[in-house]
Amino acid sequence: MKTEQLRDLLQVAEVAFAAEQAKLAQLSRAETELRDQLSSLASSRQSRIEGAGAQATPAARAGAEVRWHRWIDTRREALNRELAQNLAKRAKLIAAVRLAFGRKEALTALVARARANEVQQKARRSDHTS
Repeated sequence: MKTEQLRDLLQVAEVAFAAEQAKLAQLSRAETELRDQLSSLASSRQSRIEGAGAQATPAARAGAEVRWHRWIDTRREALNRELAQNLAKRAKLIAAVRLAFGRKEALTALVARARANEVQQKARRSDHTS
C-alpha cells in the first residue's frame, strides 16, 4: 500500500478515535450528573430527616412526608438503574476506544515505516545514479 493511502487511512482512524473519545466524554458527563443527582437526593433526605425533629408539621400530619420519602426512594431507584445502564455502556465504549486507539497506533507505525522505506529507496536511487 502506498504511503499516501496509509496517511488517508490514518486520518480516518484518527477521526474514528476522536469520535469514540467524544462519546466516552459525553457518557462520563452523564455519569457525573447522575451521581450529583443521587447525592442531592441523599442530602435533601438527610436534611429533611434532621429538620423534622420532634414536632409534627402539618405536612407530616397529612401524610405528605411519607409520600415525599417514597418519592425520594423511587427516584433514587430510577437514578441508580440509569447509572447502572450508563456504566454498562461505558464498559463497552471503553473497549471501542481501545480498539480505535490500537488501529490509529498501528496505522501510525505503518505510515512511519512506509516513509522510512521511501527515504531508503530514494537514497538507493541517488547512490546508483551518482
